[in-house]
Amino acid sequence: LSQVTVYDREFPEKKYYFPCHQWLAKDEGDHQIVRQLTATTDQSASSEGYVYMVNTYTGDRRGAGTDANVSITIFGEDGDS
Repeated sequence: LSQVTVYDREFPEKKYYFPCHQWLAKDEGDHQIVRQLTATTDQSASSEGYVYMVNTYTGDRRGAGTDANVSITIFGEDGDS
C-alpha cells in the first residue's frame, strides 16, 4: 500500500493523504495486515509508483449497507499486490 487518499465528494479539492509504503499482507513484508497511518495534506508525502483509484459504495436503501471489512487484490503483469 503506497497511500490512502480521502476526500469529500462535495469538496474534492480538499484531500487528506495517509502514506503507508508497506505491505498489507500476511504472506509478504513483515506479515502485518493492520497499520496505523498518519494524515497529511502534503501530496508529496507519497512515493513514485502506480496510482489506483478504488471506490466502495453501499446502497442507500434500508438493509443495503454493510459493516463488513472491504479488501481488494490488485493483479498485474508482475503478479498481485
